[in-house]
Amino acid sequence: MGRNSDTFDNVRHWAYKAIREYWRPDYGSSWEYAVLARCETIKMGYDTPMQYSEVKSIARSIAKWTMRHFTLAKFSESQARKGVKGGKCSKGGGRLFCVLLVYH
Repeated sequence: MGRNSDTFDNVRHWAYKAIREYWRPDYGSSWEYAVLARCETIKMGYDTPMQYSEVKSIARSIAKWTMRHFTLAKFSESQARKGVKGGKCSKGGGRLFCVLLVYH
C-alpha cells in the first residue's frame, strides 16, 4: 500500500472517534488542524516523507468528510437506535433472543 493510502486509512479511523472531542460551535479550524497534526505524525514514520501539499490534501479531505458525516445530531440518532435495539433485547427471552433480534 502507498504512503498516501496508508496515511489516509490510519488517520480516518482515528478521526471517526476523535471528532467527538471537537464538537463545539465553530470547531472547524481546530478540527482541521488536529487532523493535519495527526497526518504529520503518521508521515514522520515513513522512510521517504510525503510532500506537505500531499499531507495537507489528505488532512483536508478527512476533516471535511468527518465534519459532514459525524455530527452530534447523527451521533445522537445512532445512539438512540442502539438503545432501542438494546431495550428490545433486554425485555425478554435472554441472550439467544437478543442475538436473533439484532441479526434479523
